[in-house]
Amino acid sequence: MGTNSEPEGIGEAAERAFGTRVRELRTALGMTQAELASRMTDLGYGMSQTMVAKLERGVRPTSVGELAVLGEILDVPLADLLAGESLPPEIARIHEARLRVYNKAAAVQEHRRELERAATSLEVQRVGLEGSVRVYNEALAEARNAHGDEWLSSWGVDPGAELDMSRDLAGFLTNG
Repeated sequence: MGTNSEPEGIGEAAERAFGTRVRELRTALGMTQAELASRMTDLGYGMSQTMVAKLERGVRPTSVGELAVLGEILDVPLADLLAGESLPPEIARIHEARLRVYNKAAAVQEHRRELERAATSLEVQRVGLEGSVRVYNEALAEARNAHGDEWLSSWGVDPGAELDMSRDLAGFLTNG
């Protein structure tokens, strides 16, 4: 008959062995704890670098869902993740290549998001500039109606040139 401490001892040993296996697989892929945490979070299991460190030390229990996601990230079947066998060098190289591809894909996605933000910003500026041209044309038309071209000329404004500038600007905005 065992005591209460015996099952905990077995569980703690299993957690430590599992943590060691995760660390081994992670380092074989050239992945940092922070990168593993980020990928876990990306896949719906919010995790910090500190949580990964605790998992690897065997002081943080792991849920079944987390086990499945860790297996996916570390590219090993769940049974192999729990078995604790070392990776052959050729498999470790494949893991490293997959990690590089993942990192490049993540960088491409980030650049894509930056380009989308820049395009949105340019569109907002374009709309604002079109509005400014519209307001300018309305003000120029009001000034011309109220005071005539002579009044505009007395202020040093060449009405024809200003209208050409606003048309050119409007053309640029619509033609890109």
